[in-house]
Amino acid sequence: MTPTIQGAARAIAARTLSLVELTQRLLARIRAQDGTLHAFTEVAQARALSDARATEARAMAGTLRGPLDGIPIAHKDIFATVGIATTGCSRQLAGWLPRGDAAAVAGLAAAGTVLLGKLASPATRRAVDKAVQVFRGLGAEVREASLPVLADFEACG
Repeated sequence: MTPTIQGAARAIAARTLSLVELTQRLLARIRAQDGTLHAFTEVAQARALSDARATEARAMAGTLRGPLDGIPIAHKDIFATVGIATTGCSRQLAGWLPRGDAAAVAGLAAAGTVLLGKLASPATRRAVDKAVQVFRGLGAEVREASLPVLADFEACG
């Protein structure tokens, strides 16, 4: 059984949970279900296991960073993440590897979270569509040609 965040944090601090084993179980679950769910744009297996090993070492040394240290997470694909493609479900950003982390990504990494990967972000396209509706509702002339990025979004998620 997969523990809650609070339960995992307690078990990590008490050294009763192998974070590497938990991470391996979560990665296996992602592999088993994501073909149907399409929740992840990228699974960061090597990084997740590296993050998990680092947290286990801190737990054994008694130097955990805080309550989020070792908690497995995934970022929406709208947050720049070093070493992991960030696309926002747009073909224009396909293959883009940011040189820096978004502030939220950096803060969670500094807290010791275990990054499992990037999550699909279909809301990006819906947000653009909504903005076009709002501008048209205000009387602005918005043509598809003036927003070439609109045709560029992948069916993501």
